[in-house]
Amino acid sequence: MLVNPGYESFKAFMESFVAFKALDLSGLSVTIPHKENALRYLKEKGAEVEPLAERIGAVNTIVINDGQLRGFNSDYAAILDSITVRLQIAREQLKDYRVAVIGAGGTGRTAVTALAACGATIVIYNRTREKADALAAEFNGRTGKVVSAAMEKLCDSCCQIYINTTSIGMHPKVDESPLGDTAVNFRPDVFVFDAVYNPMRTKLIAQAEAAGAKTIGGVEMFVRQAGAQFSAWTGQPAPLDLMRQVVENKLQKTV
Repeated sequence: MLVNPGYESFKAFMESFVAFKALDLSGLSVTIPHKENALRYLKEKGAEVEPLAERIGAVNTIVINDGQLRGFNSDYAAILDSITVRLQIAREQLKDYRVAVIGAGGTGRTAVTALAACGATIVIYNRTREKADALAAEFNGRTGKVVSAAMEKLCDSCCQIYINTTSIGMHPKVDESPLGDTAVNFRPDVFVFDAVYNPMRTKLIAQAEAAGAKTIGGVEMFVRQAGAQFSAWTGQPAPLDLMRQVVENKLQKTV
């Protein structure tokens, strides 16, 4: 359901749809650009908000139970698990990695929160440098080291992991990449994770693979965060393999 940008639009949507009993909503999955708006709305309503989501500053999951609202963030674990499973490492080992986080919005904040908690060294790149500076200052020194850098310096980065948390490259603008058209010199030990899942193989992923880097697309994170939402709404374990198959089949048909 498309909700126009801005807090007032999100608030109007929530006031209209949650109160519409015919829908019998068990919950909502919230995506960009409304994750921060969801947190603000829930706090204004006095609803229960998971402390982790409040620390992140973004809610992507709303649970509705007898008219009572509860918010949490399922992206946190999904980001960490997508990375660690692909690299075959434990979360604790992320402290040995230098990570470039591209974007300082809701998903970017979640990635920084998660990686900083694991002790990683993080460099934040964002089109608006002031937003990257503020996010770095907020999290630097909590556990890991967090700094910011100019977006135009991204291709010169010496990070081992790159995470795109922006919508750059998302359908229908599939010819875009956070790297632009620059040919990057990624080493084989570099890992590139694009949170964009449509298309499954973004331009960023194609650039990284052409340079010999390891990659993972956004479907894995999408499925893992959705699995946590499914369990919260239904009380049942999520069929992750089936969910992954359905998503991949659907996206392949849209290519």
